[in-house]
Amino acid sequence: MKTICIVCPVGCELNIKKADRQITVTGHECIRGRDYGVKEYTAPERIVTTIVPLPDGQGTAALKTDKAIDKRLVKDALLEISRAQVSPVLKPGYIFIKNLLGTGANVVVTCINKEK
Repeated sequence: MKTICIVCPVGCELNIKKADRQITVTGHECIRGRDYGVKEYTAPERIVTTIVPLPDGQGTAALKTDKAIDKRLVKDALLEISRAQVSPVLKPGYIFIKNLLGTGANVVVTCINKEK
């Protein structure tokens, strides 16, 4: 498996292989890259970010999870977020959805952009 490490700005090109229950990562310049490669191979996770419309065309709200969730749940997470009603009076930092899909991650408001 080949991937790009996203832990730091270097963007090392990682090669990840599994043989005899041993995961080997090459191409990393630091230990964080090696650890990222193992995690990406065994249990990939992502922070979910999205923008949702405010009611009546009043603008948009930017939302994100406060921690990474299993990559396989991203589509379901976005669907769940899209079903919720966002209020234009919310402020950045407000927990919009607690424990998204039972992952332990909360969906937090990061920005409200109101139409002028």
